Amino acid sequence: MIFNFPDNLTFLHFGTSMEVLSHITSYFGGKTTFCRSNLDMGDSHVVRASSGSVIASDITGTVHVGDQSLIYNCTLKDGVHIGRRCIILGIDSESLTTVQGGGLSLVVPDQHCLWEVPLIDSNSRVTLCCSIQDNPKVSIHELGKFCGKQWEDVFNHLGVGGDDLWLQTISSKERNLWNASLFPVVSAGKGIIFAMWLMGLLPDHDNLVSEWRTCKRMSLAELHGFIDFQKLHEEFKTRKGKISLQLADASIKCGSLHQDLSNLCMEILEGLDAGKDACEDLLTLYLNPKFDAFKVPQSRTYQAGADLYCALGDVENAAAFERKAWDAVAKETAIAVEPSGGIYAMHFSHVFQRRRVKVELPARVDFAGGWSDTPPWSLEQLGTVLNMAILLEGCAPIGVELEVTGGTGVCIADDAGHHICIKDPAMLHPPYEHADPFRLVKSALVVTGLASSTNLLCTGISIKTWANVPRGSGLGTSSILAAAVVRAIYQAIGADDASEKVSSAVLLLEQLMGTGGGWQDQVGALYPGIKCTSGSPGNSLSLKVEPVSLCPQTRRELEKRLIIFFTGQVRLAHNVLRTVVRRYLQRDPVLISSIKNLVSLANYGREALESGHLNEFGRILLDVWLIHQELDPFCSNEDVDRIFKHVHAYSQGYKLVGAGGGGFGLLIANDEESALIVKEVLTGLSVRVYGWSISE
Repeated sequence: MIFNFPDNLTFLHFGTSMEVLSHITSYFGGKTTFCRSNLDMGDSHVVRASSGSVIASDITGTVHVGDQSLIYNCTLKDGVHIGRRCIILGIDSESLTTVQGGGLSLVVPDQHCLWEVPLIDSNSRVTLCCSIQDNPKVSIHELGKFCGKQWEDVFNHLGVGGDDLWLQTISSKERNLWNASLFPVVSAGKGIIFAMWLMGLLPDHDNLVSEWRTCKRMSLAELHGFIDFQKLHEEFKTRKGKISLQLADASIKCGSLHQDLSNLCMEILEGLDAGKDACEDLLTLYLNPKFDAFKVPQSRTYQAGADLYCALGDVENAAAFERKAWDAVAKETAIAVEPSGGIYAMHFSHVFQRRRVKVELPARVDFAGGWSDTPPWSLEQLGTVLNMAILLEGCAPIGVELEVTGGTGVCIADDAGHHICIKDPAMLHPPYEHADPFRLVKSALVVTGLASSTNLLCTGISIKTWANVPRGSGLGTSSILAAAVVRAIYQAIGADDASEKVSSAVLLLEQLMGTGGGWQDQVGALYPGIKCTSGSPGNSLSLKVEPVSLCPQTRRELEKRLIIFFTGQVRLAHNVLRTVVRRYLQRDPVLISSIKNLVSLANYGREALESGHLNEFGRILLDVWLIHQELDPFCSNEDVDRIFKHVHAYSQGYKLVGAGGGGFGLLIANDEESALIVKEVLTGLSVRVYGWSISE
């Protein structure tokens, strides 16, 4: 994680060193984040404990990082040894070579801090050290410590006395690490040597003692007012820029494109004076393609090009490559669904088997795992979604009626009053206008093969669709309606209308329409009840749909405590879907981590339901909602927040369904009595509460 602080920041309190280490390593433990390490570049190796955290640093050669240690904003080279539970900030071990000629390597003992800061109006720096357990405000009189040792032991080991550190006017009760003039104002490399001496690592120290006495020195108390925070920030940006350039260069050269080039280019441009020239060099390297041998998906390749062009301000080429990336996702999805390449196979005979077909499907509410079903994630990573098919007010709200007529061509009508008759089958095929209200039905005719059949030349059909839910509901209406149309066509022509086959056809249909989308919506409606569905990537996409079994008591309790309501706001998921897909193609580490967490929460949610722990299930919903807001800042808004604020005290958890931003929400009340209160509160806010039941 990169912390970008305000330029005018002069003091920021994170807590004690122990608290900082505990919080940071618990989050980043075992992670290398935004670093150039030999793990990335292919030279030598980092010897690092599984819980050590290396963040925003340049690590090369054989470097040991101990258990639970934190390395931040550093350059560490071959031979460096960092002990366990250490905090190392802003250290460049190469500066040792400048003053020592390569004869000394940086070593930091267990449980120590080492950090370096520049000074205002000075080319000199101060390198500080202490133990993470030292309390700077505990006096000598109270047995205070420095680097984990009693002060008398420090004096004896270093060969210095109290008068070297404190004015004689300062009594022993007032003398402590905070006001001890310990740290020399010297060059960076020399400061590291003095710090190693102060930590007790350089026993042959006679010359250092004399030199230390003659140096200008500062205490922790004095130092604070002289730190050049602006310079510190600029140095940090420069280091990030250099690391980013090295990571981007290696990612392109090795042909893997595994790095987030969008973010790297931003850091290059911000941190390096020649950042634009560096990005142009990266683009030149990219345009000499070497990615086929590494089986990089074409969608990822195009997105990398879009990111590089965007960094250089070439908006036209960036947009063109993004369109290619989106089209490539559709092609890759089609291949995953139909590996043989027969994308729109002819599944039917030459005559209609039924004259009239009516298909009605339930809506779906998603509990956890959404976005992990969406290509290209679901083509490359494990996806798991927990959702439920529901009836609203006792009815399956989404449906289609197909009738074979005596005429020719296709007549399409919907419940919004749109109507069209198409005589020429060629008009059923893409491309489609984005605002075309009939493109869903047209796409269904194409993916089922009916649009290319001679059937339509002999006899016509009429297709009427409806969705008795508010537009932009988040209940998966579009994909479920597509599933209903596809199933109706299959039934009319005598084809196999199994849920698995219909679900795959809808996944193709979404790509053909240009809307993207995954498999969870149609699966949520085509398969009854509550289910946990997992998609395994490979040569072909396969889904495993497993029913979630509830004991009778849990089911009754869920029906009483789960509130489903419409926020009154409408939002379409298309734009946010494109944003999520783009971020995945960019290999955005935050998004990837978030979706993996959503997959885990889907499994936890299943366990909570099957074990009857509805309170835990509610808390899982809340965790899902928080992650969705991290993924998309527009997932919520003031009105939605206001609704949840009014019912928070009566609930275990809540979320909006689908992509959020409006549409339907669901909530697990604390108990049955709280559920009644929630319904009253929502009604008072002019929010409609729907009656629902599980669709079996």
